[in-house]
Parts: sequence; C-alpha cells; structure tokens
Amino acid sequence: RSVADGVFTVHQLAARSWRNTLRRDLLVRALAVDDPPPAVGGHASPGTLGSGPPRSGPALSSGADEWFRRHDEEIVAQATAHLREIDPNLLVVAGLAHFGLAEALTASWPDVPVVVLPLLEEPGLLRLSPAAQLIARADAVLVASPDEERLLRPTIPSGSLQKLHDVGATVTISGGARRESVTALADQDYLAVLCDTPGTSEAAVGPYIRMLSACFPRNPVAALHRDRVAVWREGGCQEQLAPASSPADLGRVLAWARLTVDLRSHSLYAGGSLESLRYGTPIVVPAGGRAHQHAALGNGGLWFRDLAEMAGAVGGALDPTLREHLSTAGRIYADSRYGSTARFLDRVRSACAFGRQIPTEASEDDVTSSPVTSSPVTS
Repeated sequence: RSVADGVFTVHQLAARSWRNTLRRDLLVRALAVDDPPPAVGGHASPGTLGSGPPRSGPALSSGADEWFRRHDEEIVAQATAHLREIDPNLLVVAGLAHFGLAEALTASWPDVPVVVLPLLEEPGLLRLSPAAQLIARADAVLVASPDEERLLRPTIPSGSLQKLHDVGATVTISGGARRESVTALADQDYLAVLCDTPGTSEAAVGPYIRMLSACFPRNPVAALHRDRVAVWREGGCQEQLAPASSPADLGRVLAWARLTVDLRSHSLYAGGSLESLRYGTPIVVPAGGRAHQHAALGNGGLWFRDLAEMAGAVGGALDPTLREHLSTAGRIYADSRYGSTARFLDRVRSACAFGRQIPTEASEDDVTSSPVTSSPVTS
C-alpha cells in the first residue's frame, strides 16, 4: 500500500514473519552494539560533543552475512518488482541494515538518484557491510542532528561530503501547555527529570534523583518514568502520579518546570530535550550524549559527568539570571532549527532536488502537530 507522508509517497510492502523479523532485528542490534553511550555516569570531557566514530568491531562472518542475505532476499525482490511497476524518479531508503539492497538498486536503477536516511540510533550499525554499500550508492544522505552527521562524516570520502545534509527534524509542542500547570505541581518550582526506565527499576537513575531531592529541598523533583510520574520532596518519594502519556501532559510538565534534567539514553536527536528548550525550560544533561549537542550548540543548558557535577550544574542553572539566559537562547535555537515543519520540508526538498526546481511552502512555526502536505517527490 502507499502512504503519502507530506514529502514522499511511502510504499509499504507485505510484512515478513514476525518471528523471523524479530530474530533478524535482535541479531542486527547485537552486531551493532558499540561502547555504551556516555549517558548517566559517562566520562566525556567537558565541552566536547561526544566521542569519535565507533571503533572497528569484528568483521561480520561470511555465514552471518549469508544468513542476512537469505532473510532479506524476499523483501528486496518485492521492492525490486514493485519499483519496476511505479518507475520512480527518486528512491529513498530508511535505515542502513538492508542486506543486498544496494546491489539491487545499482543493478536495476543505476541512474535513479538514491537518498539514504540512516536513522542512526545505534552507531555500531556503521560496522555492517550494507551501511557502507548504501552510503556509497547514495546521492544524498540526510541526518537529523549534528551528532549523527559527526558519526557519518568519517564514512564518506572527502570528495563526496557534499552529499551529507543535516536537515534536522520537527519537534512539535502543545500550544495549551502554558495555560494550565499540572495540578499536583502547581505553584512549585520543581525540576523535571526525564527517565527511560520503568518506575520499578531505579538502579540507574535512582542515585541521581535522590541527589537532586537532597541537594534542592525547595525544588520538588518530578521524575517522568515510562509508567508513572514520581514526585520526590526532601529526599523521599512522596507521591505517585499517572504517567505523562500524551504529548499534552508531557508538555505541561516540561513547560512549567524550572529545569529539565534529561537522563535518558537518546535515539536519533534527543527530542525530549528539544521539546523542553522549545518551552523555554533549560536542560541539564549527561556529557557526551545527543542531548549534550543541543545544550552546547544552543547555549540552552549545562552538562555533567557525575553526580557532583550534576548538582553543581543544576544549582548554577537555577540562578535566575543564568536561567533566563539559558531559557532565551535555548528557545531561539530549538525554534529556529526544530520548530517549523515548513522549514524542515524546505531543507529536505533542497537536499533532494539534484538541480531540479521544487516548489516550497511558506515557513511557519509549529506549535501543535499539523503536517504540511505537498506533492510527493517520488512517483
């Protein structure tokens, strides 16, 4: 079936066996595992935006490579047959772990431009052979953040770097978030803490939350877990709230917080930190992670390497003068780079134009999710 997503027409092929697909995806992730990201407890040097490109891992054995190719050959054959029917003038490939696809594209459509969206959640994916093949075949490689661009840059020959484009993304916010605060936190200068663990598993983030609660007794800590919001006051968890399950609920928590401490391990572009910045709430984040790039490039927050540095960063960012500076600078950065669907689409169209003239939409900031529709680039 075909789905128009506002920029391209997406052609979705028949799903494979979910068991085989799950097996394949787990194996890909295992092979792509790199050093743990320097999130909570990391050791990146202050002022740097993460480490270098992923180190070379063991080569994929011929047996594993063949297993992947056999598994993917059906979906590649479906894609090839379908593309012959629609006769595309542009091909967009999402993800890097497609075994055999680069060869099929080169053999069947050597003259059709190919755009690759790496969606590089696991940097170790760059070790796998399809990644290098797809990047080499691509006429344009579109990334969502400066950190993703940094990781991909060493994989592209210096003479071809013009095909690497940081097009950003769109982070929408709720227009009503500032109208009404969260009832349980109303009139309180609380700290919002973003966690990616369930509330019952606090081994990783518990020490950070307890440290914040003990060091800043006048500032309640609202820890947003996946399944609940835990409110800590004066060193102990005293209240359990329903999870901020909708974008509007999360928006209210972030919009009314004094600061957001983002402890999550981020995929792609650290959307939670960007959303906080768009509400004018400064961020305090682990050094070296993907949220760090936004704190540094946008001057919208501070970063830390350990518990003591976190307490110092939060204390500094709570200073009214510094907080006002971080709030203003962070909001300008996030709004200008991630706040407009129209500008995002313009960047995508420009990267995919290849000398053609493509109409653009008028720029308009996004407050709530409102997709912009246009004529699809692909047929």
